[in-house]
Amino acid sequence: MATCLVGFSISGGLGCATSRYVGPVITPADARTISREAGDDDVVALLAPPASQEPPVPAKLVWVSPGTARVVTPAGASISVPSSDVRVAATRDRGRGAVEGLGIGALTGAALGAGLGFAAASGCSPNSWGCIGPSGSGAALIGAVAFGALGGLVGTIVGGITGHQNRYVFGPDAR
Repeated sequence: MATCLVGFSISGGLGCATSRYVGPVITPADARTISREAGDDDVVALLAPPASQEPPVPAKLVWVSPGTARVVTPAGASISVPSSDVRVAATRDRGRGAVEGLGIGALTGAALGAGLGFAAASGCSPNSWGCIGPSGSGAALIGAVAFGALGGLVGTIVGGITGHQNRYVFGPDAR
């Protein structure tokens, strides 16, 4: 199940996120995928034993296998825990975030630029006194290209900084 969340969120500002439900048993393929992304500074895991009523504890995920996960606690200790203790692992892909930001920014900028360009030139007829520039459709095209390029640039920068969030939700109650 994948969702693209465009808007402000408490955890990361603008950005897109993909959620993947893993479990109740972690397959070797899932373990390889998650471990390949693990090890970055941005990888966060929430740990809680399955029957625990305690709030989850944040940790840095180093790798995961079908039965064990290696994490670094906030105190800096590297420990192995049963993979069933991992509730959520979140990773960030800055390259994918930059591409998504480019697309979202360019489309938003082009739509805004087209609307502003058309509105700015809508009161003018060609060769009218006081009207300088192209007709409404020409101004809309110029606005779409200019604002689309600017929006794409800003979106690429913001998307690269915030990144795309990949969330892995573990356990039998993942769905």
